[in-house]
Order: sequence, then C-alpha cells, then structure tokens
Amino acid sequence: MPKPSTIDWKSSSLSSAAFSALELRRPLLFFDLETTGVDVVTSRIVQIALLQVFEDGSSREWESLVNPTIHIPPATTSIHGITDDMVKDAPTFAELAPLLAPLFQDSDLAGYNSTRFDVPMILEEFARAGYKMDFDDHALLDAHLIFTQKEPRTLTAAYRYYCDGDLVDAHSALADTRAAAEVLMAQLQIYDDLPSNIQELGKYCNNGQRILDFSNRLAYNDKQEVIFNFGKYKGQVVREVFAQNDGYYGWIMQADFSAQVKEIVTKIYRELHKA
Repeated sequence: MPKPSTIDWKSSSLSSAAFSALELRRPLLFFDLETTGVDVVTSRIVQIALLQVFEDGSSREWESLVNPTIHIPPATTSIHGITDDMVKDAPTFAELAPLLAPLFQDSDLAGYNSTRFDVPMILEEFARAGYKMDFDDHALLDAHLIFTQKEPRTLTAAYRYYCDGDLVDAHSALADTRAAAEVLMAQLQIYDDLPSNIQELGKYCNNGQRILDFSNRLAYNDKQEVIFNFGKYKGQVVREVFAQNDGYYGWIMQADFSAQVKEIVTKIYRELHKA
C-alpha cells in the first residue's frame, strides 16, 4: 500500500447544535485509539479515529487501521477484533504522523478516558516517529472524568441509584456492608442478563480475568504464565527472570511487597531450583 499523502475526511453526521454550548477557540479534535495492549510505552496503535469540530459547529471524521509493526496478542484481538492480517497492509503510525501532527498540534483535544490513556499513548507514538509534540497549551477534555465527577461511583451514590434512598451512617462498617448487599440484590433484579451462578457472576465482575495478585504486581500472560506487572521486568515471565537474575528474588523478598506477592514468587523460585 502506498504511503498516505492526505487524510480522506468524511462529513460527520453529528448535528452542529450538539456543540453550540462550547465556546471553541480553535478546532476541537475528538480521538480514540485501539492498541496492542494497555502499556503506553510498549504497546502500539492498531486503529485511530478522529472527529474534528470547528468553531462554526461543522464537523468531519476519519478512521484508519494502523500497522503496529508488532504482533497483536490474541487477548487484545478478542477485545477490539483487529488481527495481524487486518493491519498488514495498513499504514504505520510513522507514515501517518506527518498528516496527524499538524491536526493534533493545532486543535484542542477530547475523548473518553483520553487523559489517562489515549493522550500519553499518542505522544509515545509521535515521539517514536520523531515528532516532539507539545500539548501544554491544549485544552484536554475527557468525558470520563466529567462522568466520574458528576456521577460519583461511591457506595452512597450506588445506594441512591439502585435502592432509591439515602444511605444512613455511611462509612460505618455495618451500614456499608448492609448497603453493599442491598445494592447487589437490586442489581440482580434490574439486570436480567447478570448470571445467577455465583462463579459466573464472579467472572463477570472481573471481566473474565483470573485475579492472581490483588496488589496487581503480578499477572498472567496469554499462556497463563506468571509475569511481572511492574518495574524493569514488566511483562516478562517470573520464572525466566529468576533463571537469569537470581538476585531479583532476594530483592523482592526484602522490598515492600504484599505477602501474597512474596508467597507466589517464592513458590516459583523454589520450583525453579528443584528443576
């Protein structure tokens, strides 16, 4: 596929009235990314979508698959449906960067959970492509942050929403325990698609993921191997790291990690030295 020379914009179906309440000082660029993973340093973009709104209320949109130049893990494909084969002929981000950089630099930015993920992710990609982007003067609008501030996800808010009442003695342990039970019972009545099987409901609550370590320092990879989820060995298999750096186990045992983490790595370390 030839290197893209322009962005093939399409007219957006959004009504200009939707943005009438915003006092724009320059175009507002909504964007969203699909990626190979959630680590903004090691992951790569596999799809990008833009929706640009102008001061007169008109808008345009564009999307493209992106060749990440690395393998897309099956676990990630199961979320966004994008495979290696789908992106093999797509432009790389480095090829798109000359077209995208002026758009991002000359627009304020918006999205959903964009401040925590999409913005740092695209800054990393621009940097890899040789573009030093500066968003210090940009307005960064994040609908997710507005949502969480306007609709706080506290037990008191959940009780009011699901149980139609005010939580008395909030932050009293017993009152909070009773309220949690009432909220769960109400959710089971309201959402008829929730599983009634307790094991299946547990999986639903955790997005189907097996929880290995509640401090999130360790996790499973696609092969169900235990990997580090922090530090210089992040993403690497614990057993393989210990085989190469025996002292890293000792450092963990002396450092401020949870008892659960120390128990898990000790089991792996002892199994390694039995082999």
